[in-house]
Amino acid sequence: MAIGRTEHRIASSKHFAFLVRRARLLLGLTQSEFAEHFSVETSTVSRWERGLVKPMPKARAQIIKIATKTSPFQSKDLIRASPVFKYLATMGCLLTPIVISKGFALYLEQVGYTFDDFVEGRAVPWFQAGEPGHEISVARCLGEIEKDARWIKGEIAYAEFRGYAKSARQWAAGLAAPLPDEPDTALVEATTTAREGYFMRLVPVNS
Repeated sequence: MAIGRTEHRIASSKHFAFLVRRARLLLGLTQSEFAEHFSVETSTVSRWERGLVKPMPKARAQIIKIATKTSPFQSKDLIRASPVFKYLATMGCLLTPIVISKGFALYLEQVGYTFDDFVEGRAVPWFQAGEPGHEISVARCLGEIEKDARWIKGEIAYAEFRGYAKSARQWAAGLAAPLPDEPDTALVEATTTAREGYFMRLVPVNS
C-alpha cells in the first residue's frame, strides 16, 4: 500500500489516538519527552492518546509521517533504549519477547531476573494456564490476542488489554500492534494502572 493511501486512511480514522501512541513508541519517547518534542504540555499528549482531543494540523501531519514511515525499526536500538516497558515478539508468541526495552530489563532486574533468564525459561513473570489468577491476567489477554485468526492474518490494527500482572502484583494496561514493516513481528507495551478489571479489545484494520 502506498504511503499516501496509508496516511489518508489513518488520518480519516476514528483511531487517531492510537496513531499518536504509535508515533511516540516508534520514537522511543515517554509522554513527557514526546510533549517536549511537539512543544506542548504532557497533559496534552495524554489527552491525545486518550482520544479526547486531536493535535493541531501541523503536529498531526508530523505524527502521521512518523507513524507511517516505511522503515521505523531500522535499528532495534529504538526499542532497547526505551525507558518504558515494551518489547518485540513474534505475532504467534506474544508472551516470549525477542527484543526488550530498558524499561523491561529494569523490571526483570527488580524481580530478580535477567533477560537471558526470561528467554531460557528461568523467569516467568506471566501467570500460567490453570494457575490461580490466570483468568484475569495479562498472560490470558496476550494469549487470546495471538490465538485470534484475524490477528495472524493481519486484519487487526491493534489490540488493547488490561489484566493482572503477576510479578508487579497489580493491574496493568497495554497495547499490542503488528508491525507491517517487520514481518510476523508485534510491538507490545504495558504500564501499571489503578484501574482494575480484565479487558481485551481487538480493533480491525478497517474499523
